[in-house]
Amino acid sequence: MYQAEAMWINFNCHYPMALKIAAGKACALTGESWAPKLVPEPQNHLVVPGQPWLDGFCIGQDLIRQFVAMPLGEGYSAEEQLTGEARHGGLQILAYPMKADVYKARFERPKLQRLYAPPMAEAAYAPPEMGLVRAADADRLASHDLLTSDMRVGVLAGTTGEARLLQLTGLADAEGILIAGTRIDTPRGSVVSDGSAEYAITAAGASPALEGRTHLHPPGDDSPQVVYLGGLLGEAELIDALRTGQIDAVARGEIGNRDTVHALGSDFTVTALDSQVEYGDFTLPVENTDLIACLNERLGWLTDNRNVGYAVWRADPGIFLQRADLWNAARAE
Repeated sequence: MYQAEAMWINFNCHYPMALKIAAGKACALTGESWAPKLVPEPQNHLVVPGQPWLDGFCIGQDLIRQFVAMPLGEGYSAEEQLTGEARHGGLQILAYPMKADVYKARFERPKLQRLYAPPMAEAAYAPPEMGLVRAADADRLASHDLLTSDMRVGVLAGTTGEARLLQLTGLADAEGILIAGTRIDTPRGSVVSDGSAEYAITAAGASPALEGRTHLHPPGDDSPQVVYLGGLLGEAELIDALRTGQIDAVARGEIGNRDTVHALGSDFTVTALDSQVEYGDFTLPVENTDLIACLNERLGWLTDNRNVGYAVWRADPGIFLQRADLWNAARAE
C-alpha cells in the first residue's frame, strides 16, 4: 500500500465466526486496548457472515476514522492517536470459529431415513417453481422461453429454484450439466463450461469449480443471465434487488413467491409456472394397508384430488377446514 492510501476489509465467509479487528492493537470497534476476550457490551467483535465489510476504526463516541496507511512514530497512526504510543502498528485480526457442536445443532439438518418400504400414503404436494417479477413486467416475463441474455434472474445457490431455472431456460440439461460456452464467475476468477460433468449444478450440489459462483453468462441470446445473491441476507437480498431493478426476476418455489406478493402487495406478481411438481408422502409400515387407504382417501378429499394447491389456500386460508366440514357433514347424514 502507498502512504495515505485508504483501505477497507471485505468479509466473505461461509462458516460462522466472531472476528476481532485491531489497528496497532487498538480495537477498531471500540477504540479500547486490545484484549483477546469477546465482549458483548460494548461489542468488540464482528460476526460473519452478516458483516459485509469494515472500512474504519472507532476513535470516540460516534466518531469513525478510515483505515489509512501511515508511517509509525510520526503521530499519524490510529494507535498513536488513541494511546499516545507507537509500539505495535499494523492490523491485528483474530478469528473465533463457532464451536462444531453448536454449528451442528443450529445449522446441520439430520439425515432422514425411511424406516419402511412402500407403499406410501401420498400427502400434499410441493408447489412448482415459478418466477417473482415486478407487476409491470408480467407480460414481458410470462414464461421461461421469453427470457433472453439481456435479462437477469436472481437465485439462491444450491436450491431447487436455481436447478430448475437452469434446466427450464436451457442453460443445463436434465443432469444439471451446464451447456458448453456458459461462463461462470467465481471469487477465484471466471471459468467456461465445456459441456462435461465437471461443470454441473443440481439442487443437491455443484461441481467444485463452481463453488462460490456469483454470475452465469449464457453462451447465446436465448437464455438469461443468472445472478447469485442472498449470501448475507438470504431471500430478502433477492427481493430488494428485484425492487430496485438490479435483477428482472427471482426464481424460487411458489410458496415463497406468493407469500411475497401477499406481504408486499400489487407491485409484484408471479409468472412462469413450472409444470413439474414434487410430491410429499407419509412413510408407513407396509402392512398398514387400512391406514394407507384412509390417508389417501382423506388427503384426496381435502385437496380435491390435488386441485387445491398453495395458490388456492393462499387466497382462501379456510379452504381445508371447509372441505373437512363437508366431509364430516356427508358422513353424518
